Amino acid sequence: MRARRAGVPVSDEERDQIRDLHGQGLSCNAIAKQLRRSRSTISVQCGQMGLSFSRAETAEAVRAHVTDAKARRAVLADNYLSDAEKLREQLWARAEYKAPVGGMEPTVLSWHQEEPTFQDKERLVRASGLAADKHMKLSQFDSDSGAEHARSMIGKLYEGLLRAVGTDAAQDGG
Repeated sequence: MRARRAGVPVSDEERDQIRDLHGQGLSCNAIAKQLRRSRSTISVQCGQMGLSFSRAETAEAVRAHVTDAKARRAVLADNYLSDAEKLREQLWARAEYKAPVGGMEPTVLSWHQEEPTFQDKERLVRASGLAADKHMKLSQFDSDSGAEHARSMIGKLYEGLLRAVGTDAAQDGG
C-alpha cells in the first residue's frame, strides 16, 4: 500500500489516534491503512511512544478491550431494564395530553387523564417489551458459558458414534 500523505508530518491528533488504535489491539498494518500512512511511519511513531506490536502485548490489549466492552454492555443492559420499568409504570399513571387547535393562530389544548389511552398503553407495552428484550439479549450475550458449543460437540460425537456402531454392527451381521 502506498502512503497517501508521504512527507506530511504526523500531527498530535494522529498520534492520539495511533495510540487509541494500538490500544484497541490493531496491527501496525491495520493502523497504517486506517490512517492512510505508511507502515514505517506508524512503526516509527509507535516506537517513539513506547508502543510495541509484540503478540503478547497485543493479546493483552485485546483482552482488555473485550473486558471493557463487556462492562459497557452490562451498564447498557441495566439501563434497558430501567427503561422497561419506567415505561411499564406509565401504563397506570396519570397521563398528560397536548394537541394544537386553531388555524392561523394555533393554540395548544392541554388536558390530563387518569390513565393513558388504549393506543398509548399498547405503545408503552411494546416499548417496554422491546427494552426488556434488549436487556435480555445483552445479558445472555455475555453469560454464555460455552454450554451451546459443548452441546454441539457432544451431539457431533454422538452422531459419529452411531455411524461407527452402525457400520460395525452391519459388518458383524448383527
